[in-house]
Amino acid sequence: MKRGAARLEEGTKKMALCAEKLAKSEERGAAAAAGAQAKRQQLVQVERRLGELGKEMRTLGEGLDQSSEQHRLLHQHRSRFMKEAELSRQEAHASQGKLESTLPRASRQAISAVSRWAEERGLQDRIRGTLLSHLEVTATFRAAVESFAGMSLFNILALDDEVASEAVKYVRTKRLGAVVVTPLNQLRQPSHVKYPQMEGVKPLVEVIKCPEWAQPAVHQIFGRGVVCRNMELCEQVARSHGVDAITLDGDRVSRRGVVTGGYQDPGRFVRIPLAEAVRAAHVKVREAESQLPALEAQISQAAERLDALHAERRTHQEARDGVRSGMQGLTEEVQSLEESGS
Repeated sequence: MKRGAARLEEGTKKMALCAEKLAKSEERGAAAAAGAQAKRQQLVQVERRLGELGKEMRTLGEGLDQSSEQHRLLHQHRSRFMKEAELSRQEAHASQGKLESTLPRASRQAISAVSRWAEERGLQDRIRGTLLSHLEVTATFRAAVESFAGMSLFNILALDDEVASEAVKYVRTKRLGAVVVTPLNQLRQPSHVKYPQMEGVKPLVEVIKCPEWAQPAVHQIFGRGVVCRNMELCEQVARSHGVDAITLDGDRVSRRGVVTGGYQDPGRFVRIPLAEAVRAAHVKVREAESQLPALEAQISQAAERLDALHAERRTHQEARDGVRSGMQGLTEEVQSLEESGS
């Protein structure tokens, strides 16, 4: 009897212990299941965040592509303007060389020396270059204007007699050749000339365009000249109106009755078109170079935008890597909890 009671008591204890273990196991399973469920919810949020980061990075990538293309196009535009400016400089240099080749060596040397001297001393506002460099003449009248003026086209224009004297003194003391410098402040206002009102006759000053400040020099050289349709008209107006007359081809009758002319090759009258080509090339250079500062600013802004986008993409990449790492850790925790709950 005692032995049977002891066995019964021992069995009861074992059953109670098993029940306790079972309850604890069920408790752990329930806790693991709840933990796994919570981790799964976190995993869903992390996956959603990962998707959002992916969309943001795709948007950043598109922005980077657009900004890179804009940056490339701006560099392309800058290169084009720089190339245009360089080509225009070469055109100006070539035309200037051809123009200077039409001059005697002494004049060419002296004019170049005065230009350099004025630039070195900062006198460009007072020494304005040659008269030719400021004239515009239509093709019809170029031969007549060039033939009438001759070497006077290369008179250097100075605003005042003081700087004109300095320029001539410089050429003389350095023995640089021969030059004519016209002080504009010493030129008298052009006297009224009564031009003939006849068909086929036109005053030379009316076929020449120039800046207003250069008009006294133009009137000094061309003020008593007219261009006529033919030689007969030249002889008539020179005799009756006391003016110098010239044909479109360059034949000339002076007011004193002296006739100068003969065959002249039209190809030799190149000074005015060459001077206009130099001036047009310089305008192109200035126009191209005027575009560069704005382009440089745009390129700088585009580069800053690219740097900012690259930095933002790196930040997003680091964030995505962190989210992925966290997601992997959560997945492992869910698997562990599920295994422990089972």
